[in-house]
Amino acid sequence: MNYKQFVDFVNSEFERLEITDWIAVKAERTYHRNSDYEAGACKMLVWFEPKNKQSNYPLKHYFMCDYFLKEYNEYLKNGWELYLGFRFRTMNILSNLEVRVRKY
Repeated sequence: MNYKQFVDFVNSEFERLEITDWIAVKAERTYHRNSDYEAGACKMLVWFEPKNKQSNYPLKHYFMCDYFLKEYNEYLKNGWELYLGFRFRTMNILSNLEVRVRKY
């Protein structure tokens, strides 16, 4: 899976969760020190924007991922599946989304 396929996956999960007003547009890794990652810093950001934006404003909305794309690929290779869920019980706040892994 590459970054484009990862964004396509997030958009398909948006459809599954009936999030129709937003679209994922970019995924990128973060660049922190190893000690920051060990302390829990996010490893990737997924940027999203309204589908029907009226003006060309900068991307402001994102949610964080706990794994690098390479780590997600390892999970997929070992028979796990990815899915999108809410990090906290506060639903409908898209910044609370996270990409989770589970064993089929």
